[in-house]
Amino acid sequence: MEYLMKGERVYLREMTVDDTDKIVSWRNAPHVMENFIYRIPLTREDHLNWIKTKVETGLVRQFVIGRIEDGREFGSIYFRDIDNEAHTCEFGIFIGDLEMAGKGYGYEAQMLSMHFVFTEMQMEKVELRVLEKNKAAIHNYEKCGFKLIEDKAEYLGEGKAREKILFMECERYDNI
Repeated sequence: MEYLMKGERVYLREMTVDDTDKIVSWRNAPHVMENFIYRIPLTREDHLNWIKTKVETGLVRQFVIGRIEDGREFGSIYFRDIDNEAHTCEFGIFIGDLEMAGKGYGYEAQMLSMHFVFTEMQMEKVELRVLEKNKAAIHNYEKCGFKLIEDKAEYLGEGKAREKILFMECERYDNI
């Protein structure tokens, strides 16, 4: 298999149209959807439109995460809203295969992708949005160099179902 990025235990490869059914399945998994800000189920048509209007136009780079030892693919990383003039973009990750979560694979994949975004894509700042309740993700983001943007938050939902959305950023750093 041809990898775009390879770590000790995981690889990242460019997502293709052939990954559509897999991506849609992972993205609609309950454990993924509950941590997404956009919680409407994704359809195959939605994903194909995403590829056509975002990936193919250069506004998004999306990768599939797999385990080197057996080629098992289990999640995706993407950089969206890519602005090549300002050298900024937004980061996102999801582990669709619940059996692969909590084993450090996501962290390693995130570190590989951060190296890529700063060296190959020449970004200077990467931002992300995360639900305040998603403590494991926040911890991983902080380990990768993301810092909370103070005084910047939004809310999802209303009443008791209201959830706080935090904003984090990571600037280009030397130890990539």
